[in-house]
Amino acid sequence: MVSRQLIEEILELMRLLRRSAHPVRRGEMTPEQYWLLRRLNRAGPLSVSELAARLGIGQSSATSACKRLERQGLLTRTRQRGDERVVLCTLTEQGHERIEKWSRLRREATGRYLECLDDAEQAQLEELLARVLSQAEAMNTTPIVAVDHLTRRFADKAAVDDVSFTIEPGEVFGLLGPNGAGKTKTIRILMTLIAPTSGTIRIGGFDVRRAGARLRRVLGYVPQNISTDGTLTARENLLIVAKLLGLGREEREQRIDDILGLLNLEEAADHLVRTYSGGMVRRLEVGQAILHRPRLLVLDEPTVGLDPTARQAIWHMLSDLKEESGMTILITTHYMEEADSYCGRVAVMNRGRIARIGRPEELKASIGRPDATLEDVFTAVTGDSMESGGSFRDLKQLGRRQRLG
Repeated sequence: MVSRQLIEEILELMRLLRRSAHPVRRGEMTPEQYWLLRRLNRAGPLSVSELAARLGIGQSSATSACKRLERQGLLTRTRQRGDERVVLCTLTEQGHERIEKWSRLRREATGRYLECLDDAEQAQLEELLARVLSQAEAMNTTPIVAVDHLTRRFADKAAVDDVSFTIEPGEVFGLLGPNGAGKTKTIRILMTLIAPTSGTIRIGGFDVRRAGARLRRVLGYVPQNISTDGTLTARENLLIVAKLLGLGREEREQRIDDILGLLNLEEAADHLVRTYSGGMVRRLEVGQAILHRPRLLVLDEPTVGLDPTARQAIWHMLSDLKEESGMTILITTHYMEEADSYCGRVAVMNRGRIARIGRPEELKASIGRPDATLEDVFTAVTGDSMESGGSFRDLKQLGRRQRLG
């Protein structure tokens, strides 16, 4: 076991670094700006898109951070020769000096406290760090979602019947099936909204029945039903969610601005949501779900009732989000062409069970027709034609979305 003295030393070191050596804690800049400067110092000039990808943030967030740092004189932004669309960011002399100052403070603080440790405690510290790194590596190689023999019964009917599947980190996974197949029930169990009758769901290694409160912090959910308040503006809707998440004032203002930029809702941010089109409302709902930067984003038929242009805009936004942040996405949809184009793997549910699972091209090849589509697979597996409706409540919600559009 790590000694109490070692733990106290580590905690004291963390307090010192936060107080004296970390610019974010001292209020000099946001975390994005701090890590952006450090990345530029290590890698040299980088484009805004490269910075966004390396830091796991949206391109709009990276652009905003670069502009603020440029105003502080810490970096310069120039157009790349031969391609005017690419903006390169380069540290200025003042930027290098600022990074060197922070590095010196951290080295001095770390050195003072590590000198207090004897050989045995230093060995314990190294062992502790090795375990942490090993656990972090394991998190990136094991499935982020593992569903094992999941069953949910209502009286004598199994709405979800012995379902098992996994989702890998960074994957876009599609859950398909006719109405009543058990898709939404499976998602509601995954989101800790209802309990399973038997079986397990583990997310990031945690059982949803035992660690529901902890898991909700790393899950983002966009339900079928409209979840925004039409009497408020987009900014006000996001502000309410940010306060419920417990974000500090400065952090929530920054994240709301970043989300509005990512969603292309900046110009309409202060308009009432009831004046929005259906596509704009859906984008805002996605924004609410990713405000806390979840590891897993779950969307239940996010494009139902939208016109083709709005549907395409939603998918472009989701694709950009996955590419920039590496977020894992689980989605249900009735649009087979969407699942075929955007999902790495899909599972087709029917009568509460997984009838078929695999990559879209594998499923199409499995029915023995060279021109087969994913809809052909769906019909062959379920024996049903595609529907876009649902329960009476779903139809009412669909009508509301169509009126918004």
